[in-house]
Amino acid sequence: MDYDHLNSHERKRARFENQTLLSIRRKTIAANAIVRLPYKGSSFYICSQNSFQQKIDDYMARTGAYKLIHQLNGVNQNASKKCLIDIVERVEIKLHNLLRSKSIGKRQYLAMTIDRSSLRLNYLYFVPETHKEDIPVQPIMVCNDGPTMAIARYITPLLWSIFDRATNCIRFSNGAIDVVHAIERYAQNGHLKPSALFVTFNMDNLTTIFSHDETIAALKSLLSDQLKNQIIQGITVDTIIELVYIVLQNQFCVSNNKLYQQFKGGASGLPLTMLLTYINMFYGQHR
Repeated sequence: MDYDHLNSHERKRARFENQTLLSIRRKTIAANAIVRLPYKGSSFYICSQNSFQQKIDDYMARTGAYKLIHQLNGVNQNASKKCLIDIVERVEIKLHNLLRSKSIGKRQYLAMTIDRSSLRLNYLYFVPETHKEDIPVQPIMVCNDGPTMAIARYITPLLWSIFDRATNCIRFSNGAIDVVHAIERYAQNGHLKPSALFVTFNMDNLTTIFSHDETIAALKSLLSDQLKNQIIQGITVDTIIELVYIVLQNQFCVSNNKLYQQFKGGASGLPLTMLLTYINMFYGQHR
């Protein structure tokens, strides 16, 4: 490693950190262990490869969200490439048919078209939740360049606007900072009382276990109730449902040299996932 551009203090620290990392690497290799950053926090988590893989297997079995399609070896080593080609074909045929039938306009078609220059199949990996008892794992789906991302990015803001209007829910995108500001405004408006109670809770696996069929039904109810003319920005409810459906039905990913399909819930990196989770919780319970 080149340390010439550093001052003496920085060189000493860099050498120490480099030696520490090399030592950790040697020890993990010798012990057949792995090092992972946690889902929350910045400290490293070290455990045996077998133990971590067991946590992943337990998560998949418990949620039932992922279906193994192929081991990517031998005769199936190119299965992920074929899968990506098939998804692209399905998405492009769907968008072309919607454009031809005038269900979407040219501008909308272009906004949802696949960008082939950076296209790749989704990738799934798991990180430890060290802040929880027994340290379970959390799935992370890398899907920024996935074949359905453009559709999800286009329709999600449209659906959020409808959901927010229907529920009057306040969502916080910037964590604690937004919460503090919201409470300050609440107090300034004279609504905060001494008897007010503040409650926080966490609901595990909501985004990965919701039923696609039940969520689609809840989405239909939401749109039918909120859109008097059954249309938003020139797109009908039926077309919106078709677009959401093709996103959910094409959640394929590669993980640990295996090809999976996620047939429950939504990918963690997909903007549509949290919205559908909210709709399933709120509107699905009120149908």
